[in-house]
Amino acid sequence: MSTSLDQRFAQQSTTVFHPINTADKIAMTRLRAIVEPNKGRLRGIAARVPFDAIMEHVVVPEGVTFEAGTVGGVPGWWCKPKDARPDTVILHIHGGWFNWGSAKAFRNLVGHLAMHTGTFAFSPDYRLAPEHPFPAAPEDVRTCYVGLIELGYKKVAVTGDSAGGTLALGLLLSLKASQLNNQVVPVAGVALSPVTDLSLSGVSWTTRAAADPYFIRPQAAELVQSYLNGADPSDPAASPFRADLAGLPPIRVHVGDDEVLLDDSVRFIDRALAAGVDAQLDVWEGMVQGFFGSVGRLSASTQALQQIGSFLSERFTKATAERQPGSSVDFPNAISTPPAIEIRSLAPGDDASAFRTLNEEWITRHFTLEAKDRETLNDPVHSILLKGGHIFMAYAAAEAVGCVALIPMRNGIYELSKMAVSPHLRGRGIGRRLLQHAIAEARGLDAKSLFLGSNSRLKDAIHLYESVGFRHVKPESLPPMPYSRADVFMEMPLG
Repeated sequence: MSTSLDQRFAQQSTTVFHPINTADKIAMTRLRAIVEPNKGRLRGIAARVPFDAIMEHVVVPEGVTFEAGTVGGVPGWWCKPKDARPDTVILHIHGGWFNWGSAKAFRNLVGHLAMHTGTFAFSPDYRLAPEHPFPAAPEDVRTCYVGLIELGYKKVAVTGDSAGGTLALGLLLSLKASQLNNQVVPVAGVALSPVTDLSLSGVSWTTRAAADPYFIRPQAAELVQSYLNGADPSDPAASPFRADLAGLPPIRVHVGDDEVLLDDSVRFIDRALAAGVDAQLDVWEGMVQGFFGSVGRLSASTQALQQIGSFLSERFTKATAERQPGSSVDFPNAISTPPAIEIRSLAPGDDASAFRTLNEEWITRHFTLEAKDRETLNDPVHSILLKGGHIFMAYAAAEAVGCVALIPMRNGIYELSKMAVSPHLRGRGIGRRLLQHAIAEARGLDAKSLFLGSNSRLKDAIHLYESVGFRHVKPESLPPMPYSRADVFMEMPLG
């Protein structure tokens, strides 16, 4: 156990060192006696059952209900506290060294986080290694984030523990790089004991080797290799520590003083601060990886969860007060006036030239366009038509102005964005009119057919598609879908 970290961080206002109290010290001594005989023995997929069993023992939070669900085609679990904020959500990514863990096993821990924040939380069952190596997990959590946007959430916090903390930070970096987060900017990120450097080069792998009662380097290296499957551990997409961190939302990282992963947190926060990020590190004396799950047994666990909840609540409140760029609040008439399909004019009679200028400013401010895509701003066809691979730009732009995107795929086949049936549009009766505008616009383009991918859980949206003429088809009959985990595919022949 370290006795000098509080002195080491004494001069750093961005690091908070939490001394251990007597009761927790006694509890940790007992815990060590139980777990240390099995140190380093959890390996391979055989460890999944005992690992989940450990997480299932987290105390059930009061006033929280749990529901299995699907977001963006990714299955997982909803954690719903009583009297939660209606317009906010936490996307929590569970831990397990990329090889273990499940949303169901982690639901109690996530439920405590949701309870202390006062908001719903969704934890996805992302694909695990070795069956699905990198980059399957990052792809799934990104798809899930987009799915939350499709459900109408405008304020999203991204959190994760251990390997889930790695994926949470990676998601924030991915959104920043693609600028999708200009559609719905994550209000904050929280990582609990993240693995930020998959090369395992942190000094705490040596300095905390004896103090950590769970993990040894050969064990971690084996699990990381299973996940990477030959990919470079220095790839910023895999190791957040290696990425350009400038532009991230406010970040908080919590870690135990006795973890081999301590340096992964210290170095990441150091680089984040150097990049100008609002970042803070909380170090908990005598604590080990996963101590957050000992709520009710360790006061440090309860205190950490309370602090995380307070931080996220503050960020959600601040986001509510701020005018978020790239959301429909930038265009107040986008919802109150039934818009046409075009991105450059809301409805007949509007000042199309002025609105086009406004939209051009919005697009160029929030997206990096290649020359061929910039041409679409001057396209005489009044719709969002992208010539290239910027498919997420179409969805984000459609959401921003409250319209529908028609995305050309091949041979006269267009994909129809699903923003028109987001809950906030359906509730105002606009979805059907938008779909009808889209169909008319597609006919004017001599499109052969429209297609889309959805999820069987969204029964009201599917009913809406059916009511305007879409029919169910097999996925192999369609072009590649941007959301590969959709389980309902529909097409409307036009030609």
